[in-house]
Amino acid sequence: MMFLSGMSDIVLCFLMFNVFLDMGNLNVTLVRATNLPAADRSGVSDPYFVFRANGKEVFKSDVVKKELNPVYNESFVVPIVRVFF
Repeated sequence: MMFLSGMSDIVLCFLMFNVFLDMGNLNVTLVRATNLPAADRSGVSDPYFVFRANGKEVFKSDVVKKELNPVYNESFVVPIVRVFF
């Protein structure tokens, strides 16, 4: 579950994705989000998600216009680098 907070409200939304670690790659499928907060005056949003690894943007989803329960079904792969100290 993901928590989003506004200036005075706390909104609970659900983000579903699958993650698999396989041979040094992180495979992610962004499935859907539900109960997103409305950001437009019309009571809807144009949501998208940005995924970051180590502070670097590795993927940005498509924008789903006028939707509070968007379905994405988008996948991406992030190479995983092991760091030993």
